[in-house]
Amino acid sequence: MMSSCFSQKLLNDIHLSLCFTILFTAFNTQSHIQKTLTVSIQRDNPSYNADGYVCFGIIYTFLALGMWLSPSFIAITGWKISLGIGAFCYLSFVTFSYFEIGWLTYSSSAITGIGAALLWTAQANYIVLNSEIGDVYPRMHLTFMSVIAASLGFTKYISPNSREYAPLSGVLQGFGEIIGSCLSLYFKEKAFFKLNVIMTTATLSNVFGYVIAILGLPDTSAYGYTEEYSLIKIPITFLLLSNILIGMGDACLHIALYNYIGTLYPNDSASGFAVFKFIRCLATACSFYYSNIIGLHLQLMILFGISFLSLIGFHYSLHTSLKTTRKLKEKPQLSEFCF
Repeated sequence: MMSSCFSQKLLNDIHLSLCFTILFTAFNTQSHIQKTLTVSIQRDNPSYNADGYVCFGIIYTFLALGMWLSPSFIAITGWKISLGIGAFCYLSFVTFSYFEIGWLTYSSSAITGIGAALLWTAQANYIVLNSEIGDVYPRMHLTFMSVIAASLGFTKYISPNSREYAPLSGVLQGFGEIIGSCLSLYFKEKAFFKLNVIMTTATLSNVFGYVIAILGLPDTSAYGYTEEYSLIKIPITFLLLSNILIGMGDACLHIALYNYIGTLYPNDSASGFAVFKFIRCLATACSFYYSNIIGLHLQLMILFGISFLSLIGFHYSLHTSLKTTRKLKEKPQLSEFCF
């Protein structure tokens, strides 16, 4: 029988999940069609000079910068106020895009980035406070999850109405997120929940998704509408499958990372997550900026190499942490989740 404390923590997590579901139903829908949306607006309104990839580059730039201040802000105001302000800032991105004014779109991206720093740092802190070790399951957006949605929408050989696949891409990525989270729960219930296993699963899932995208999408599809063919003409079913794999990999990746960071810094989770997200968001911003410069295939090759380097680094860090904690006997609970 569950204790009342555990029941309340579970209730808190469910409540937060429902709030994030409502908020990101709007934001995620727009994020997956933002590139195709800006291109379509420019066709009808040439004075509109905003670019979808640049919008997200700005978001993640300000998110990264905001990570230096968000822990202090949360320490002063508390996670409740920080979550509220962060959610309110997200609304600006969806609302201001309606006016089709370039500088206003970019300004709303900056506001969203600042709000995201508060929202995600407070969320991570709140989840750690309401979770047992190993029970943290977050949702994050990787650069390529938006790029592949735009690429599907721009590839005309798939269908004359190929842009209809952009929002479907987001739906399937969300479905993959659910599969990844459930898979991690299954691992835990079967008593072989290990962070290194989850991280390896995430890497393999992402890499298989990258391979399908390289083979099935033309190199120029990241820029705009294209009549070019891919390296291999594969059924649309497989291209849609790549979205599920990438979503599943995203979920497993961040489950492993969040659990690891939350375990290492149980009493200072806000600062630990802030440093982690600063580095991650800075890299994500750079990726969005170069998405307009280099082709899809080179982007995927970069991600392919970074994925394996990240896997090696994670295993090394995990192994080093385990040896240190076993030696010092400071956090023996970490051994339950490693190797």
